[in-house]
Amino acid sequence: SQTFKVDANLFNDGLCLESVRLSFASKPQDTGGVVALQIRPVDDNGSPRRNFVVPFSEKTLTPSEVTTTGLTDFTFESPVYLGPGTYAISVLTNDSEYTLNTTGAPSPNSPLERMFVARNDGQRTVYSDTSLVCTLVRHSFTVDNTARISRNIQVFGNNDGQSLLIEAHIF
Repeated sequence: SQTFKVDANLFNDGLCLESVRLSFASKPQDTGGVVALQIRPVDDNGSPRRNFVVPFSEKTLTPSEVTTTGLTDFTFESPVYLGPGTYAISVLTNDSEYTLNTTGAPSPNSPLERMFVARNDGQRTVYSDTSLVCTLVRHSFTVDNTARISRNIQVFGNNDGQSLLIEAHIF
């Protein structure tokens, strides 16, 4: 699990998460097991909660949907609301052929914090100097004065958001 913070100074009302993009180093053949991603709140000690998943924040992919040449997109069925606070990206699989790319410690202005790796004894090893290679994609809504609703997808730390304009009919 990789913890990350929804900073109240930047997102005082929270945010809606569109997807999480992960970098895989390896994956099984197309007949291998699935891999799931969940967003979990953290407990008072900063560890991901074991038995609680944020509503609508679970996505499962088959090996054919996972790439090892770029980022794999785990897009949720609907935007996932996260209030200000700390959460964890938890990746689960029973197939040992899945491996994720990691990098050094997160930069000071990154929303990423600590990484937790499960051990066979039921405990977790905590890494503060390592983080997953990942991108969190925020879903935001804006309304302008012509009654058009804009759907903006913005990537944390990037300025390459995409926009889709949807006409709203007001009766």
